[in-house]
Amino acid sequence: SVVVTVKMGETTPEVLFENQRQKGGLQIIKQDEEKKYRKLSGAIFDIASDDKGQNILYKNQKTDGSGKISIPAIATGTYYIRETAPPPGYQIIEKGWIPVTVVHGKTTTYQVENRPTRLHLRQVVLNQNDALVVPSTGYFKLEQFAGSNTVNTYQFVTGSTVKNKPAEITKELFTTVRISVGIDKLRIIDLVPEYYMYRGAIATETDTDLEEKHSFDHTSEIVKADPIVDYSKSSEYWVTVFVEPKMGTTSNGEKEKEPRPYSWDYKTNELGRLTQVK
Repeated sequence: SVVVTVKMGETTPEVLFENQRQKGGLQIIKQDEEKKYRKLSGAIFDIASDDKGQNILYKNQKTDGSGKISIPAIATGTYYIRETAPPPGYQIIEKGWIPVTVVHGKTTTYQVENRPTRLHLRQVVLNQNDALVVPSTGYFKLEQFAGSNTVNTYQFVTGSTVKNKPAEITKELFTTVRISVGIDKLRIIDLVPEYYMYRGAIATETDTDLEEKHSFDHTSEIVKADPIVDYSKSSEYWVTVFVEPKMGTTSNGEKEKEPRPYSWDYKTNELGRLTQVK
């Protein structure tokens, strides 16, 4: 309490009372969308006092080895949280400023999930020739690019089969790789073996109707150029690339009837490597 004495003829004094703002706790937990027990370190968040992010109170807060950011003593009220960078190999699901209310004497937990970014890829040999070895492995170059510039290049090895009929196509035919953070667009280039030629590719964002859409007979889905996948639009892509035998010509310019011994015409490339997801 405050005692105020006012004497006759004096102006009534102004008394200002201040209340200390109550506090609570705030905790952010980051986890894998599919394997929720897997907590993710390295995610970066900003915490603001307004929904436009004009007054950022905590900037570049990073989740620790347990996937957590903890602020044990923070004034009560509503705060706005935004994830600015996901962990490597993941995609942000909730974008923008998300409101979270902190109450007195309690810890408010904001649980955030990230979606893994993946590429599922396979090679299919069409119209196999009995005199030509059918490759059991596909070799690809993945070009990360921005605008017209190639930022980085990776190599990726997949399975290669002749399975093109809808009844034969399963998820197990695809080789899966997790795509690193920061990669938005990838151009997929098949390093086509000698005496084969590229026939096109099919790329879908989901595995829905995989057996129908990833057959060469599904002509409406086929692109003739090297397929490009954009991870700013989807976290996952399923891609089938088609090749078929191509006979060369003799020294006289005549078309060969039989292929020469099987070989590869490209050299070993010193590229970054993307590892298959087990």
